[in-house]
Amino acid sequence: RRRRARYGGLRFAVVGDPPDLYLGESGRLWRMGIAEQTRQVIPFRAKVRMELAKLTAPTKWSAPTRGETAPRAVLSPRLSPDGNTLVFVAFGHIRQQAVGGGPAKRIQDGDALERDPAFSPDGQRLAFVRIKGAKNEIRVFDFDSGKTRTVAEGWWQPSWSPDGSQLVFARYERQPRSAGRAFHVILVDLSNGAEREVVETGLWSPRPHFSQDGRHLYFTDNNTPRPFPPYPANSAVYRLSLEDPENAEQEALTALKWHVSDAQVSPDGKWIAFRRNTEIWIARQGAKPVQEKQVRRLSEEGGESFSFAPDSKSLIYAVGSRVFTHPIGRGRRRQLTANPRAAPPRAAPLLLQGIRVLDFSRGDFGLETSVFIENGRIQWIGKQEHQEIPPETIILDAKGRFAVPGFFDLHVHIDRFRPGADQGAFLAYGVTSVREVGGSLPWLNTLADRSDTSADPLPRFFYTGNFFEFAEGRAAVGDQSVLLQNENEARAYVRRWKKRGAHGIKAYNTLPWPLRRAIAEESRRQGLFAVVHGRFEEQITRATIDGFWSVEHPTFVPSYSDVHQMLALAGTRWIPTLAVPGNLLLAYDQPARFQEEKIQAFTPPQFLAGGPLAGTVPPFTLLRGHWSEKLSTVLAAHTTGVKVGPGSDASFQWGLYGSALHFELEHLVAAGLSPLEVIRAATQEAATAVGADDLGTLEPQKVADLVLLEGNPLEDIRNTHRVWRVIKGGRLFDPEALKPKPDVPP
Repeated sequence: RRRRARYGGLRFAVVGDPPDLYLGESGRLWRMGIAEQTRQVIPFRAKVRMELAKLTAPTKWSAPTRGETAPRAVLSPRLSPDGNTLVFVAFGHIRQQAVGGGPAKRIQDGDALERDPAFSPDGQRLAFVRIKGAKNEIRVFDFDSGKTRTVAEGWWQPSWSPDGSQLVFARYERQPRSAGRAFHVILVDLSNGAEREVVETGLWSPRPHFSQDGRHLYFTDNNTPRPFPPYPANSAVYRLSLEDPENAEQEALTALKWHVSDAQVSPDGKWIAFRRNTEIWIARQGAKPVQEKQVRRLSEEGGESFSFAPDSKSLIYAVGSRVFTHPIGRGRRRQLTANPRAAPPRAAPLLLQGIRVLDFSRGDFGLETSVFIENGRIQWIGKQEHQEIPPETIILDAKGRFAVPGFFDLHVHIDRFRPGADQGAFLAYGVTSVREVGGSLPWLNTLADRSDTSADPLPRFFYTGNFFEFAEGRAAVGDQSVLLQNENEARAYVRRWKKRGAHGIKAYNTLPWPLRRAIAEESRRQGLFAVVHGRFEEQITRATIDGFWSVEHPTFVPSYSDVHQMLALAGTRWIPTLAVPGNLLLAYDQPARFQEEKIQAFTPPQFLAGGPLAGTVPPFTLLRGHWSEKLSTVLAAHTTGVKVGPGSDASFQWGLYGSALHFELEHLVAAGLSPLEVIRAATQEAATAVGADDLGTLEPQKVADLVLLEGNPLEDIRNTHRVWRVIKGGRLFDPEALKPKPDVPP
């Protein structure tokens, strides 16, 4: 009789009758007599030879140019009902232009981000989502008056009823009321603002919209079992009667082998179009659910942005910054003229006086000095005698404050499912650059466009875009993931991600190892950093052998010296994300830390209430012992020579953008790293990890990203929280001025 099992990092087998338990734990093999309640160490010796893939440095990052640039991405192109006007999202804002060409103008001013435009049936109004800090609103813009009004709080995808009296949209619930449900499809009456919830869906973009007669609602969900075993749950397109939606049965319009995302039924009701990864697929709608043999691929790209033209004869979509119209029947796609351009406003020269600059070579701060910044770069550091200072220069007396390079957070999530806290919090806490490892690639391209071409308080973005997951399993994060079937497809999407502007690739745990290996190998060829979870020794070992640039969350169980030596020899980065459990313990010991005014200002109350202040801390003694093991593991890895990088896992960390990185620095110092080592890891070494050698240190001709602190962080790492001023690309930010303010009514 033999049984095998695995729980976490523990493998064991039960053999014989009466049974003996064999397991590996703490670097040893054990035999345990279950009946006799005995245990015995089984001596063994092994020699192992491993061939490690050679790491290649990520593609070198270049600072944004000062002149006008085209966007990395155009999102959500939409045609007006008369076919004469084109609207789309570029640089984070909605723009409109004539279909035949001409200037692409913003529909309204302001620094809020905008997305998901939708024309009313008469073409006189435009519904869209407005994002300001952590607040998402559904708004309606009137083309004649130029006025905008807020109609609801909502996350995305507004769509009009045929008579223009209602909007339907999706609202994301961070804590769904029913298990497994994440989106709530809402109808809002535009005459009185009354809302009605129609249906709940899973973590799958529902894209709700009305039928032509207004009697039914179409949406996408993943709550039906696949009809082709052994596959688990699959997604489908549904139709729901609006006469009595609470009692009406959801009618499946598709029964497909593979997934369906962002489905849309044509205005005339004859066609269904949907997304698979970046591809657009289409099928005729009939009396029976559509089967796999009835669908065809229309385009390899554009799936994140498509919509039907008003006449139902073609689809309109964007690929990068290009917009296409594609006939449903015969005929090739045709590119539409869309030429948005933007340039960053010029920052005035800046002279910092009386600052003490961190010098990594000396391992300390120097004496008070001056730093002159112009054209986004540090021009000189030293005495200002005999230096020519332009008359328009802003002069800032820092009065002995401490200057460090702008901080990097090497593990964050900024996506459209979890907008989380105000991203201005990054800048308010001196986090001038983030490595985003799991979000929507088109949306991240848009945020990067906005960061490069505006004075808005957004960090620099280095990103992988969407998770890469396995198609034959349940996606861990819904249909934001790229769902892969084989190695060839995995390699193709790595190349496609490079072409679309990604800096790296995130391989998720659902992928089998042959696909992970293909992703790591192709990423090295393309000059992208590839990252993967490495929670247990086997995951860490395989990731290192395959040549992943970094392993994320590698402290779920203790690891041992041979694993650390392997990581050090390979040069693989180790991102422990200690803030994930560490902030729970910190909240237990020091709850006032999370009630500080600055954290409260930048973090929505529901995020804190659902995290460190929830009162749901695991048993105290268990957490304390587990935490001690984690810290010991990090110190052992660092001592062995492993490159440890700070990453906070925000926004999964309760939306604590910015502040979570500083808690991570505290935890690393608690593990035994010196404050200087921790700051270097969060600046100079982090810049190297993403290929940004122009960042990470304070030297002449380097990009001017720096943070002025009230106290010396080498004496107390908690002084990194005490940010006085932040400079990103030569532009000055005051954390107090970045705190969210009440909205002015439109």
